[in-house]
Amino acid sequence: MFNNMSDTQSFVLFCSIGAAIVASLFDCYYTGLGIAKGLKEANPINAWLFAKIGQALTAFLEIAAVIWTAGLIGGFVSMKGGIAYALRIAGLETYMAIRGKKLLG
Repeated sequence: MFNNMSDTQSFVLFCSIGAAIVASLFDCYYTGLGIAKGLKEANPINAWLFAKIGQALTAFLEIAAVIWTAGLIGGFVSMKGGIAYALRIAGLETYMAIRGKKLLG
């Protein structure tokens, strides 16, 4: 069922997902600060979810989706694909966190 993965590949996937989680948490933090200072969420889906379930649960669901998707890609499709997906998410979330921090001044 799962790809034949080595311990090294599993560790790299684990670290990649960890980087995506940390970057997502920083983005969540700066988004919260921005909303508290009167800025608005740029993502319309997140803005809608914030109004319905709040920022914390929205962030939790996003991070859970990243973990789940990276694990599925890494386990069933390609370990390199799962790692690449997690690293892309980490990069995008890092960019959004830096952007959020700059918007705050």
